[in-house]
Amino acid sequence: MNIRDLKTKTLILSRGLPGSGKSFAVNELCKAFDQDETRNWLYHVCSSDHFFMEDGKYNFNINKLGQAHKQCQSVCDGVLSFNYDVVIIDNTNISAKECRIYVEMGLKHKYNIEFLEPSTPWAFDLDELEKRNQHNVPRHALEKMLTRWVPNMTVEKALGHQQESTDMHKDEEAAHEAWETKNNKVLAKDMNLYQQ
Repeated sequence: MNIRDLKTKTLILSRGLPGSGKSFAVNELCKAFDQDETRNWLYHVCSSDHFFMEDGKYNFNINKLGQAHKQCQSVCDGVLSFNYDVVIIDNTNISAKECRIYVEMGLKHKYNIEFLEPSTPWAFDLDELEKRNQHNVPRHALEKMLTRWVPNMTVEKALGHQQESTDMHKDEEAAHEAWETKNNKVLAKDMNLYQQ
């Protein structure tokens, strides 16, 4: 991503599996902002990982992950309201659902939305991801993330997850209805046998 191509008020959603080079790319982008002699960039990086930092050490707790994401969203919304030039979300942002809340915030505050996806050769190589991720995310979790990965994210895809959710809800309702119909038939058959 070339910072010269960025418009003022840009929200960048960095995306990638743990170990894919996502945070490295964000750090390189921040260096480019800091070293740009043509402009004084006002930027901020929001990450759920910040929630788990204690005395300079990363102390992850799965039970507080929801809290960490809520804090990240809250910080992001606050920073966007101060009209920073660039706000970067450094989370995995794997699915449309995960991106949606940030995209909606960005649009609400009239930001341009960009997605920064991994370009490393090992970005989707489970063996390498398992070795390289700094938070010791186990292979089975990486595999799950990989199955949920939405390539080439766009604003439309991020906002379209609501339709996916509606379709999923319809599928669940249909499955429940089928289950009820089957059980009602069994129950009716049992009642007929009982009455005879």
